[in-house]
Parts: sequence; C-alpha cells; structure tokens
Amino acid sequence: MKLLGREPPIVRMPPRPGDITHSVADISKIVRLTRFKPTPLEEGLKKTLSELKTYSTPEPQL
Repeated sequence: MKLLGREPPIVRMPPRPGDITHSVADISKIVRLTRFKPTPLEEGLKKTLSELKTYSTPEPQL
C-alpha cells in the first residue's frame, strides 16, 4: 500500500484453528541448485505495479 500511496483499513481477526503462527523459509538449497536469484519484495512489487499500469484502463474523467 505504501507503493500505491494509500492507507489500507487493517482488520485484525483471531487466528483460525490450524493457522501457522510462525514460518521461516530457507531457499538456500534452491538457490544453490538452480542459481535462482530472488528479487527483494519491494522491488518485485514495483515491477508488478509498473506492468499492471501498462494493462489497466484509464479511470474515467468526471
């Protein structure tokens, strides 16, 4: 939302049965085996938003 310049409404809900409370990903093996280079989240979101702007229709002018 920071990249869009908007403030989202945040609604906190209690956890559902079976929800994972903590998760830690280790991508070192896939990086080592495939030479995959992950993109930082914010950079990836900027690229995605830039691409979406290319495909989106302009908002109507009132």
